[in-house]
Amino acid sequence: MLAADYVPHVYYRSVEQMPKELLVSPQGELMWAKVLRPGVVNKGKESEKEQWSIDLLLSKADAAAQAFVKTLKQAFIDAHGSASKPGPNGLPFKTYLDQNGDETQLWQFAFKRNVVTKRGIELSAPAVQDAKGTPWPEDVLIGNGSTGKVAFSTWTWTNPEGGKGLSLNLEAVRVLHLVEYSAPDTSAAFGEPEEGYALTGNETRSPVVEQQTQPVAADSSWDSDEIPF
Repeated sequence: MLAADYVPHVYYRSVEQMPKELLVSPQGELMWAKVLRPGVVNKGKESEKEQWSIDLLLSKADAAAQAFVKTLKQAFIDAHGSASKPGPNGLPFKTYLDQNGDETQLWQFAFKRNVVTKRGIELSAPAVQDAKGTPWPEDVLIGNGSTGKVAFSTWTWTNPEGGKGLSLNLEAVRVLHLVEYSAPDTSAAFGEPEEGYALTGNETRSPVVEQQTQPVAADSSWDSDEIPF
């Protein structure tokens, strides 16, 4: 459940971390969480990069969600002027589409954080915590349907080809209700055992490097090139 009204919570980072105004979203449904380990976006392209990200779903009928949208639109106007219109992907939210591609009565908000900025600066991972403020363990994956809040800062940009826009920089996540992610069980895909090779335990073993990637049930449809830094 969301609060009846949305009041942005504002706090500041330490001087050592370059003070930045941060806001906190209303409570909503967390989707496609890649906040414990970064995902890879634009894979195979020149613009390939690692990026932490998470999406938040809010009901369009909720007063807190409506106030949140109004806050973001005002931030765009404050940066670009009331006469400016957002370019393609110029606003960090859109109508959420269901599995059939049909529009729903939900807004979908995108929060992103590059591992390395375009200036070559390596960023720290977003802070993740439970409802009590305890740091989140890396081996407990956050599945779709979990609920929580997202702390973020805003970044306004102008692109000669993409117009003007506003992005939400992912800073921290507080998980209020957890739905753990579990990978689909594919062990029974082949049915009953068959005639053929059976492991003996005498096979030659090769060293294996563990791949540190976070599986997700689905992926977000946002264009990852929206963040300019």
